[in-house]
Amino acid sequence: MPDINIAAGLLGYDGTAADDFVGIRRLIIHDAGHDYTRRRAIVDTVPEQLLRMTAEEFDDSIDEWRHITQTRLFPELGRQPTM
Repeated sequence: MPDINIAAGLLGYDGTAADDFVGIRRLIIHDAGHDYTRRRAIVDTVPEQLLRMTAEEFDDSIDEWRHITQTRLFPELGRQPTM
């Protein structure tokens, strides 16, 4: 079940995600169980080279993937308010 472990690690279900990502994770996965397009969008954010990494390399890349995924799926969350 390495694929499930990878998914759990990426999405922070293994307890490694910061609180801010946990809040965003709710937005990322919301309705994904019932929406193929949503699931596909999440899966498509995972680059193939990430899946080919060793466990150590993978662990070192998780935060970067979380940041990229957050900004790709929810670019409005990265915008700073303007005055």
